[in-house]
Amino acid sequence: MFNRALKLCKNPDFAEDLVQEAVYLGMKNIKQLKDHSKSKYWLLTILTNQFFKEYSKKKITESGNDEEYLCNLLDKKFPEKEFLEEELDQEIRFLVESLEEKLRTPIKMFYFQNFLYREISVELNIAIGTVMSRISRAKACLKMKLLERSDFLN
Repeated sequence: MFNRALKLCKNPDFAEDLVQEAVYLGMKNIKQLKDHSKSKYWLLTILTNQFFKEYSKKKITESGNDEEYLCNLLDKKFPEKEFLEEELDQEIRFLVESLEEKLRTPIKMFYFQNFLYREISVELNIAIGTVMSRISRAKACLKMKLLERSDFLN
């Protein structure tokens, strides 16, 4: 949360205050949270809303340069989206590691190391059709595992 707050306000002291306020508000209003598995996203939203609220009150005056903070507000990056993308990336990497070795190696080489099918075939000393088949089966397994963890996708 602190890193997100720091990205928003560019002031470490104010970022700490934002995090504390967000946690306080989260604890105070915990009864409003319907799905506790999404608590981190909920807190992140509270943090972002608190930043906008404080900005509108003109409490952010680190350098007297409001233009810098306005640029942060208009920036097309959304902290919630970035956070969710990082979470999904970590989840997928975890699931890839849980695959059996013969599926894990080709899919990691193809997607994470940017090997071509031909290069994987040579490196692993298997037919190119086998490489394509294993990558296809690995993707199908990953899809199934993600669907089983549908709470993560919701």
